[in-house]
Amino acid sequence: MELGRLEKVDNLRVVWEHEAIHFTPWLAEDDNISILGDSIGIEISVSVK
Repeated sequence: MELGRLEKVDNLRVVWEHEAIHFTPWLAEDDNISILGDSIGIEISVSVK
C-alpha cells in the first residue's frame, strides 16, 4: 500500500496543465475515481465508448 500526504495546491495548472489531456485521464483511473466516489458517497464507474 502506498500512502501519500494531502497538500494544498494554489495553482492546479502546476499539477494538471490541461484539464482534458491531463486531469480527466488521471481522474478516470480506477483508484482515483473510486476515491472520489467514496468521498461524495456514491458509486462511480468509468465507461469507455
